[in-house]
Amino acid sequence: MAQQTVTMRNELPDPSDETARDHLAWLEYKAQFHDYSVSASRARVLYQASQALIIVAAALITLSAALTRQAWIAASLGALITVLGGAQQLWHWQANWVDYRRAAEEMRQHGFAFAAGTRPYDTPEKYELLAEHRRTVALNENSGWAERTAKQLRKA
Repeated sequence: MAQQTVTMRNELPDPSDETARDHLAWLEYKAQFHDYSVSASRARVLYQASQALIIVAAALITLSAALTRQAWIAASLGALITVLGGAQQLWHWQANWVDYRRAAEEMRQHGFAFAAGTRPYDTPEKYELLAEHRRTVALNENSGWAERTAKQLRKA
């Protein structure tokens, strides 16, 4: 059996057993893990990039006020800060990053256990257990999203 190398990115190692590797429960599990992992990475990049732009724009407001007398520069930078802050509130990049990463890492641990054939996936019911775990992660993520959305609507 060849040793399989997997990076800690958006993929899981496949089970060595061909039946397990091609089973619908495993294929769906891997797809959902990939979606959560990619979504977490995207949300992290959007959140961190917007935060960095806010910091730079805020610093540039001070510099433009000190070095120029053109008010439109400071006003434009202030508007950029407002837009980025609004986008963060609207799309919840920070909360999505944390929630999607949590879901992906939980799925990663179970995916490794399934691929290795260790507990609890060392029984004939391993496919049912894996499918149930996938469903539980999805339900938890969906309820978290619903709670954040309802809280945001109450603020509006």
